Amino acid sequence: MDTIKLPITMDNTYDNEDSELCNNCARRIDFPSVNKTGESLESFTVEITALKELKEHENVVKLLWWRLDATQAFIVLEAAEMDFYDHLAERETVLSQEEIFKFTSQLSRALHHIHSMGFVHGDVKLENMLLFPDDVVKLSDFGACCAPKNASFGR
Repeated sequence: MDTIKLPITMDNTYDNEDSELCNNCARRIDFPSVNKTGESLESFTVEITALKELKEHENVVKLLWWRLDATQAFIVLEAAEMDFYDHLAERETVLSQEEIFKFTSQLSRALHHIHSMGFVHGDVKLENMLLFPDDVVKLSDFGACCAPKNASFGR
């Protein structure tokens, strides 16, 4: 997975030359095997569809831009400080009860929103919980999710 910081403009394009001026940076995730296997293409399509449907929830990572053509496939997501696994690995102390409540409440709100929209995430783990400023947790990686029966996922 390739992660780079990119400034996002209003038309959802990015300009790598201005990366030092970036206030709204993003994380680009490449899918190098999408054009080689149908399974990767389906996972990519599921990810895009789910993120577009689940937009605008405070605990679901935002999709800023995506591209799929004959030569490349990638998504651009808002950039997190780190995933929750790394956050726990870097800590010198265990989480307090208050912190546990704060983080699990946010994860619960994300899952409630996802389920209320008819989706099932399918891969909830520490690496897919992203940590943002002010201890905001957002769920990411929707490539394994199951969708509502009326979603086409490009089929």
